Formats: sequence, structure tokens, C-alpha cells
Amino acid sequence: MTTVCGDETNGDRFNKAFGATGVSVFMQSYWQEFLTSKDSARITHALIVNEQQYIEQRVVQKPFTLNRIFASFAFVAQSALSMNQVLIPYKAHPTDRRLSLIG
Repeated sequence: MTTVCGDETNGDRFNKAFGATGVSVFMQSYWQEFLTSKDSARITHALIVNEQQYIEQRVVQKPFTLNRIFASFAFVAQSALSMNQVLIPYKAHPTDRRLSLIG
């Protein structure tokens, strides 16, 4: 429930306080909801989406990244030759002598 004090609601004061600390507009409503609901799964998902957006805007879409990294021979070759997969060694059973790969 949002209460009104003068011309400003508690939500307005909350958003101003978070905005002053650099919290994105996208995250402000999620944090406000989290503080009342304590729904950790929802805030976790919102934080992941926010971080992905942050990286996309500030790293991936920069001209240097697009022109010098993504267009480089090494980057294109990794993808074309499927060398960008993660392989994890494991033992199917602790007594096994051989390692297997998954990935």
C-alpha cells in the first residue's frame, strides 16, 4: 500500500532515493517490490536481466567490440570451428582412472 504525504508518495521518495544511488529505473520497482514481498527469486531474475542489459549496452554494442573483436579472424574462427564450447572433465565414478568430457 502506498501512502501519500503532501504531494509525494512513499514510492516517489523511494525511487528518488534509489535513483540518487545510481540504481537503474528498471531495477527501482523490483527493489521496492522485494523490500515488501521478500521474493528472492524475482529479484534475482531482475538482477540477471539488468546485468545482461548493462553489459550489452556498455561493452557489446561499442564500436571497438563490434569492429575489433567480433570481426576478428580469431573470433569468427572459434565460432565456425566450434572451438567456443566449454568442456568439463569428470569421472563417472570416483574409482575410474579415465576422465570423460562433457559439454
